[in-house]
Amino acid sequence: MNYSATPPWDKIHKAKSAILNHDPKKSLLDTINNNREAFSGLRLLYASDHGGAPIQEKLTDSYVVPIFCGRGMLAFSDYIENQMQRGIPAVTFKVRAIFDTNILSDLPSYFSGKQTPTREKIKNTLKFIEDNFSRSADWTFPSLENLREAAKPNNPWPYIKVAAIRHFETSGLTPADADQLEVHIPAAEDQWSKWLAGNDCWLQIRRRDLFYAVLLFAVVERWKGVETHRALGCLVNFCLDSFDTIPLKEIYFAWKLLKGSEPSDQLSIFSEPALLSPSKKSLSRISALAWDLFLFRWCETLMTEMKDDNFFIPVITTLDEDLIGVIKACPLRALLIDDANGKVEAIFDDEIDFQKCLLNVFDKKMQEKINNQERQQRSGRFSRYRLSFTINSLEQEICKMTKSGD
Repeated sequence: MNYSATPPWDKIHKAKSAILNHDPKKSLLDTINNNREAFSGLRLLYASDHGGAPIQEKLTDSYVVPIFCGRGMLAFSDYIENQMQRGIPAVTFKVRAIFDTNILSDLPSYFSGKQTPTREKIKNTLKFIEDNFSRSADWTFPSLENLREAAKPNNPWPYIKVAAIRHFETSGLTPADADQLEVHIPAAEDQWSKWLAGNDCWLQIRRRDLFYAVLLFAVVERWKGVETHRALGCLVNFCLDSFDTIPLKEIYFAWKLLKGSEPSDQLSIFSEPALLSPSKKSLSRISALAWDLFLFRWCETLMTEMKDDNFFIPVITTLDEDLIGVIKACPLRALLIDDANGKVEAIFDDEIDFQKCLLNVFDKKMQEKINNQERQQRSGRFSRYRLSFTINSLEQEICKMTKSGD
């Protein structure tokens, strides 16, 4: 598929196409050798159904969920191949648990001894993290989700949540009253001071809000009864007209939502009442779903942090059955990393079906929009105002649909 990409993206798209068309009866190395130019200079993580480091196979505990499908992980890069040819063991996988927002939110209550419905699950989860990850867990994703809360005046809860996770890091499962958590408040203040002042953090919020806008549009199309093929075309035009770009991953998830309305492809994560028809809970559920799906984007970013022969493999620690459903419904097969150009591309196991559907909606008029040089120069640089205006308009439309359905 030609997206009129810049050379770095063009390279990744060629490697991605090779992965999507990989014959499972052949070795991954055969596919790489047949597409050497595309894979040269890239790093690849690949979830194998048959071999590799048995990371997913070992994570059978209900407290952590691997984001990759398959049984084990394979990796490739020019550096790794060179090291292996010299007889040097070349690949190191470092698995780290990522806390979701529900766990972080419940930690203060857990350590203070309050009896809550999640108490036993929290205890077992923390014990698993302590035994298997030496109390080390990544809480950047729930911190990102709490960023707007931390920006509100007179809101102590984001600080208390971070203090609670700091307590776990230093003292494990030891109970803690308010005074004991207070010891960690300076560290929490330091974190939030940096996060609130950091442009990178707010840029990630905008990326999540783009997810939200795309899902809002897709849900409206779904409620209007627009069939999947036509709705996908409308969604692509919406993204081009509103943001001058085609955010493929966001559109992929919206396609899953649209496709999930068909009886033969019904997905439980998209079949809850607030997503099937307009209700007072619809906006909050769409927003929550946008955060759940953005977790994949965040993991993409995290997996680029290690270089050369080191790979970071995130696993999700969550109490949220909906999030587990999202992960299972969107199995991640591979990740391509272009360190030189700062680009990364996740490849989902059913993405070739998505690509075929997308090709079928690209008509002549749409291709003209995509290939427009002025649009390409603006692509990806949409304004905060434009994004906010678009979200507000879609929310208003959903509110009107909700009132008309009462």
